[in-house]
Amino acid sequence: MTKLTSEEIDRIVEHDIPEYRVDKSVDHNTGRDSDGDSARAASVEESTPEIDELRKKYLGDSGEVFPSDSTAHTDSATDTAPSGSAMREEPQDEIVAVTPKESSHAWDRGARPKAAVISGSEKKVIGHQG
Repeated sequence: MTKLTSEEIDRIVEHDIPEYRVDKSVDHNTGRDSDGDSARAASVEESTPEIDELRKKYLGDSGEVFPSDSTAHTDSATDTAPSGSAMREEPQDEIVAVTPKESSHAWDRGARPKAAVISGSEKKVIGHQG
């Protein structure tokens, strides 16, 4: 999966939500703001236990999802997934911070950064906060 360039993101935001601009104080690759605050960059993987640990915790030592049906635990998604060369490289969807171009007051809630979701394949904003 490829990422959209910052120029593409700027163009898409300008076209789809013209009253907003991309917030340049946030690095969209890391989630960190310009002063290096990592509080925004916390990853879900940093606090999520592995699936095997969860199965053992909640299902006991057997860890079987459906003990009566042994075929229910097969992973069919990996059996039918195309190989790496057969998959088409589509750009990833991205969540970017946007701020209003004009605001009545700097401390106004509307002046704070909002999130916008940009579809990599459709090259348009598919959702935004506020």
